[in-house]
This record gives sequence, structure tokens and C-alpha cells, in this order.
Amino acid sequence: MTRILIIDNHPLIREGLKRLLEGHPTLQVVGEAGDGYGALHRLMAGPVDLAIVDISLPGLSDVELISRLRAQRPGLRVLVLSLHGHVAIAQRALCAGANGYLTKDMAPELILASIEKVAEGGRALSPLLAEALAFESLQQRRGQDALSAREQEVLEGLANGESLGAIAVRLGISHKTVSTHKANLMTKMGFNSMADLFRYAIAQGLCLAEVQG
Repeated sequence: MTRILIIDNHPLIREGLKRLLEGHPTLQVVGEAGDGYGALHRLMAGPVDLAIVDISLPGLSDVELISRLRAQRPGLRVLVLSLHGHVAIAQRALCAGANGYLTKDMAPELILASIEKVAEGGRALSPLLAEALAFESLQQRRGQDALSAREQEVLEGLANGESLGAIAVRLGISHKTVSTHKANLMTKMGFNSMADLFRYAIAQGLCLAEVQG
């Protein structure tokens, strides 16, 4: 039996999820919380296997909440259920450790199927987000394929937190040349900021510290 904690500041949403899961043979709601701090407190009260989380909560929300839930209960599976369907928000939640991201406008049967999938150890995304993320990944993969060997080396260095100066020393080239390679790869990849670069690097396994840690 998968024990579920529902974390949402809207009582109607919590009640709706409880009714959706009521009588399920392998899923059991064991608690609920209306804010992030309440969720952390409830997590200490007893065993929980899966947290269904709205990331727009008072006090503690988004990446910090997901990270603290996972830190407090290693092995906890986290499924985000949010009003926000923006790709950047979903990426941030997934990079923080969420096992899935759903939107509240999904049909109840799809939400239930996604909860079952995550409870069994899988991952789940809302159909529209999955399509958007796949398209973005394809565009960026094409961009990476267009990088020169040197631009690829600079990308990997930046992804692992190296400064431009450190990359220049390691590659035996000037700081100015590294800056040029950085500007070129940012354009080819369609990155508007270093945050975009880091999100892509994590998703593609380019961050060695992330992979090994």
C-alpha cells in the first residue's frame, strides 16, 4: 500500500483528491497539509511514500519545499499538481527532485493514472508539458549538434561551474576566445541565461557533480 500525503492550500483540492483515491486498492491517503511547513511537520509524524504537492503554497513552496521534503524523507516520491503549466516552472520542479508534474486541468482519470505510475516508481508529466519539453529538448539537441568541438568543451566546463578563466587555462586558450565560444554556444542553443544552460545540462547529464553526487 502506497501511503500518500496531500499538500495543497485549497481544501476543495485536498477533498477532491481524497475522493479520487478513496477505496483504491493500493493507494491510501494518510495525511494532508495546507502549507509547506505543515507538510514537513506531518512528514515527521508517520510513514509517507508519496507526496502530492502544489508548489504555490504560503510560507514555503516550489524548489525549496521539494528539496526539503526529499532531504527529510529520502526515497519519498514527489508528484507536483499545479495550476501552472509553464515549461520553466516544471523544469525547475523536476530538477529539484520531483518525480512528475501534472496540471490541475487534467481529467481525473489521467491524474489517477499518473499517481499510480509515480507510486509504482515511474515518472509522469501532463500531456501538454511532455510535448513542450520534448520539443524544447529536440531544438536544444539540434543546437548542441551544431556546436564545434571547442564550444562543446566550453559548454561542459560552464555546466560544471568552471569560470571562464579556469576554462581558458584548462584548454590552453585565451579568456577572450572562451568568451567568444560562450557567446556562440548560447546563441546556437537558444539560451537566454546561465539558468537555461544549467537546466539543460542537468537534463542531459552534463553536470558531473549532479550525476556523481
